Amino acid sequence: RTLRSSRLPMREGMVLKKCVFSDNAGAGVGRLGSSGGPLGDRNNTIRECVIERNGKAGIDLDGCAEAGNKIIGNTVRDNSRSDPGRYAGIHLSGGAGRCTIESNVVESTASPPTQLWGIKEETNSVNNVFKNNRIGKHAGGEFYRQAGGLP
Repeated sequence: RTLRSSRLPMREGMVLKKCVFSDNAGAGVGRLGSSGGPLGDRNNTIRECVIERNGKAGIDLDGCAEAGNKIIGNTVRDNSRSDPGRYAGIHLSGGAGRCTIESNVVESTASPPTQLWGIKEETNSVNNVFKNNRIGKHAGGEFYRQAGGLP
């Protein structure tokens, strides 16, 4: 099943470990960061999960400039099935900030690739850390950072 935090009250300190999010119509993990008012979901960890073959982005981090959410050691592959070539494996938008995206495998194994980018960070998402991710074989490229984002 998909995790859509926008339908839940604010989450803080939640750890999802060794879960499988697959074959959902929307994102595998959707809108993490956007619920709970101006502070949003924060300090949550998604670790060692498999997120694959979902309709939209594999993981969608949305909102909360001080979120501090961590995406570590996951396998994210072959998402964007509802509209191939549109969504990223991991997508940061809506001001998602202070997130750590580390040691993930983000790949398209389908031919042609379904995920447009491995990781996409939109302009207003800032102060995020990306390290030691293995990203490969996407239709649009491996990492896309829109102009205006801060390192």
